Amino acid sequence: MDTRCRSSNLPSRIQIGEYEVDTWYSGPYPEEYVKDDKILLICEFCLSYMLDEECLRKHNNKCQHFCPPADEIYRSLHKVKNFDEPQSLSVFEVDGAKSKLYCQNLCFLGKLFIDQKTLCYDVDQFLFYVLTRNDEVGSHLLGYFSKEKHSKYKYNVSCIMILPQYQSYGYGRFLIEFSYLLSKQENQLGSPEKPLSALGLNSYMNYWKYSIIDVIKDKDKISIKEISDATNMTIEDVVCTLQDTHLVRKAAKSDNRGNQYSILLMEHEIDKLNRPRLTVNPEDLRWTRYVSLYAKNSEDDDDYAVSSTVHLSNDEAVVENNNEPMQNGDDAAFDDEDNLSLKSHTSEATEIAAGSPQGCLPMLEPMSSCVDGY
Repeated sequence: MDTRCRSSNLPSRIQIGEYEVDTWYSGPYPEEYVKDDKILLICEFCLSYMLDEECLRKHNNKCQHFCPPADEIYRSLHKVKNFDEPQSLSVFEVDGAKSKLYCQNLCFLGKLFIDQKTLCYDVDQFLFYVLTRNDEVGSHLLGYFSKEKHSKYKYNVSCIMILPQYQSYGYGRFLIEFSYLLSKQENQLGSPEKPLSALGLNSYMNYWKYSIIDVIKDKDKISIKEISDATNMTIEDVVCTLQDTHLVRKAAKSDNRGNQYSILLMEHEIDKLNRPRLTVNPEDLRWTRYVSLYAKNSEDDDDYAVSSTVHLSNDEAVVENNNEPMQNGDDAAFDDEDNLSLKSHTSEATEIAAGSPQGCLPMLEPMSSCVDGY
């Protein structure tokens, strides 16, 4: 039995659509709705919650919502695992200030499956990107991610969740890829809030790893900056991924430009890129960047936006197909002037501990995640 499913969770079980689902954590629902260990009934379209089947039946007869109350910014047919026919998937951009009740209910639902989630009521400053699968009945909620409208650190995801009954279909990876597509449209590098939860870290590390491999697999030589530009990942996330997934090692020879590093490419890793998987079709995006009259354009924000891209070393990562492990002491690291580079650790360098990519970025508000893997 999953240790997350404890009897102390309130509610311990929900019904949404045709599924009954065990909750992982307690949610902030009113006490009268979660007492006596009853199943909490949730409308899968407007996310209103109720206690008994009669209330749900009456609600369904009058509910006029068959999709999220927002603009549909993406719709496309996709081949989804375990489905014979292509499935119609959509993404809706919901403004927390315009659809406050819906977004609060969405956060209530998300809290049942995200341990560290704190946002439930103050949704006005957030946008919610809701993934649905569409049929003749309506648009059925699969999961969502949220992000701040005006993030000082340019984060492209604050919280991400796929409902348990829809995990292992690739929807989590799909939403991560979608968040990077939006960042690309904004001409910004993307990165989720840190630190990541265990589930979020695993999903993001897989996405980052294979995004990097996809870029470098046909290259003879490439710089960290070029990888960042091609993947839309931040420099910090690129370096952390190369280090923590053991893709990089110090080259045998260096020249007067500094240390040279090789990236390890194994055949079985490249083969994984050819496996069928759920991916975003950028040509089906119908979206313009959110603009607010109250958006701040502070110098501090501008300074931060460029600081992670201009301070680079001249070191390059050389792509080689080999299986030699990275030597101890050859990890990626910041130097003492915060210039990001691939270099050997010295007494002047600040070490990034192996297995802890959170150490690469400022430790700010926790980013909560409940997503499936690659």
